[in-house]
Amino acid sequence: MTEEKRGMRRNRRWSWREYGIQLSVVILGVMVTFVGSGLIERWRQSRQVRATMQLIADELAYDQTQVESVCERLRFDLEGMRLFERYGKAVERMPEDSLVHYLPLLGAMRAPAFRTDALEVLKTSGVIQSVNDKGFLMELLGCYGELESFEERVDLYNRRKLEAMNHFLASEASAGFSRLAPREAWRRMLEDPLCYSFVDGSSNFFGDDGEAYFDRTAARVASTVQSICQRYGFEPTAGI
Repeated sequence: MTEEKRGMRRNRRWSWREYGIQLSVVILGVMVTFVGSGLIERWRQSRQVRATMQLIADELAYDQTQVESVCERLRFDLEGMRLFERYGKAVERMPEDSLVHYLPLLGAMRAPAFRTDALEVLKTSGVIQSVNDKGFLMELLGCYGELESFEERVDLYNRRKLEAMNHFLASEASAGFSRLAPREAWRRMLEDPLCYSFVDGSSNFFGDDGEAYFDRTAARVASTVQSICQRYGFEPTAGI
């Protein structure tokens, strides 16, 4: 065998070897790229979930203040209606200061203004698919569902109150109402059938123990906010 032929064999042998090395490098590079891309995507999703949960926690913290504010107004109403129950709606026997104190009962209304923007981000951005703990996710969505139910009940309560007041204000009995003494004002309002029906039948509108219902709703929101903060290691921004 000539020297030229032996050189060609050596070159071919080295070429196959180099090809194998290069192929291994390419395969390894592709694997690293895929693994790296997966890690980067998981990191991106984790950051997106955390950012969304921060918004959720802040939103629910705000909604909790709304629940507490509305419940304060509703507690006032329930206390007044129960006082009228104890006196059998007999205005002439009720203390004057109580009649003055509860005069706004049939006028003032307060409805919650809940925020749900962060919830919509969670649902529409695809982040919800990246939340691994489905039990936690159900807790979160359940909290929003309870707030929606609470808002609907308060809205119905306010509509009943408004209907009663509009019926009274459309009657002749409301003439000169603003100049009446509290006892006479209440006597006229309770002579109106819708006003009487509202005061007589709304003390149990939120259940036999309305205060307990208010406490449970507020506690549910507070518990969910705390659960989010513990899971993701941050505090909500109060009052946003």
